Order: sequence, then structure tokens, then C-alpha cells
Amino acid sequence: MSDEICLLLQFVSGDALRLSLQEWVLGRKGAYLSALARSGETQLLPLSPEVASTISKAHARLRCAEGGIFVEDMRSANGVFLNGLPLRPLHPAPLVAGDRLRLGALLLTVSLIPCQE
Repeated sequence: MSDEICLLLQFVSGDALRLSLQEWVLGRKGAYLSALARSGETQLLPLSPEVASTISKAHARLRCAEGGIFVEDMRSANGVFLNGLPLRPLHPAPLVAGDRLRLGALLLTVSLIPCQE
């Protein structure tokens, strides 16, 4: 078991994305939510057509930097909301466990968990 921490994005449906602490871009790829890491790793989760239509191809960036984890709206069409408040495009905001993110019509809850090997 690793001591490394991962970011868990939990969907209302019960699905989740487990992301290592690096830079990720969240966006739409067809009928999927795509999480693309700077390292080239990709994760996909299916979305309903109604939700997929509200997600931009490059909607939000998540990144780990000195001092914490940050989320940034990448000039998405339907915005990024952190705990109900809209983010200004290209202005990173800090994320902490328990935060609620909304990308278009997609609702997510943020957790920090141990990474699995």
C-alpha cells in the first residue's frame, strides 16, 4: 500500500474518478467524461446525453501545486462551480476534501484518499 494521496471525484450516480496528484484536464469525449493527465494517462466515465451536452471538450483543469490542489475553469461554455459559486475562467481556486464541484450539469464531491498500488 502506498502513502501517496489521490483525489477522488465522486458522482451522484456512485461512479468515481481516482486521480493521482498531478495535472488533469476534465472534459467531454463523446458520451464520456474524460480525465486526461499531463503524463498521458486517460480515464473515461460514461455520461447521460443530457449531462454530456453541458460539458466542454476542455472544461476544467485540476492540478497539484505547492500549497494544495487547485481547480480552474478553462473557459467552459457552462462554467465550473465550487460549492455553488461560479469560478472566474483561468483563475485557479483551492480544493479541499468535502468540496462540491459542478461542471455544467455534472455534480461531483471531492475527497482525498490513499492511492492504491
